[in-house]
Amino acid sequence: MKKRIILIIISGIFIIACGGGGSSGSSGGGSSGSGSSGSTSSTPTLSNVVFDTTTGAHSTSQMFHVSFNFTDPAGALDSGSMYCTYGGTNYGFGLSSTGSSSSGCGKTSCLAGSGASSSPLAAKTSGTGYSTITLPLNATVGPVNLPVWIVDKLGNASSKTNITLTQT
Repeated sequence: MKKRIILIIISGIFIIACGGGGSSGSSGGGSSGSGSSGSTSSTPTLSNVVFDTTTGAHSTSQMFHVSFNFTDPAGALDSGSMYCTYGGTNYGFGLSSTGSSSSGCGKTSCLAGSGASSSPLAAKTSGTGYSTITLPLNATVGPVNLPVWIVDKLGNASSKTNITLTQT
């Protein structure tokens, strides 16, 4: 009888000790989960991507003016980038230019949104972006798929949006 009581007490101590460790581990996991959840919730989105033209002469260098809508809950698109994959190569274009315009702002890229700051992207959580990109078109004639996405300065990437370019 005494052995049973001692075993029950020892088992209870182990359960409490493990439960305490589990609770502490769970708390640590909760912190990690919060960080991970924060990354997920601060992922930028990209929508309504429009190229000023969707045709280009093959085997030439072609400039495109791109407009797009975005959201970024972290407001971290300043020092971020817009990417495009063409011919198996990723091309990146900075998003930290100043200024804004509905015609592409005449710079590599810029953003328009509410509020004023030295960087048009600083702390912006939504708005319209503009970019001017130049791609070296290959010899392909016909439709070519161009995945486009944005990445904020924290490394959070939007999902890819596909644009179809017709090379003539």
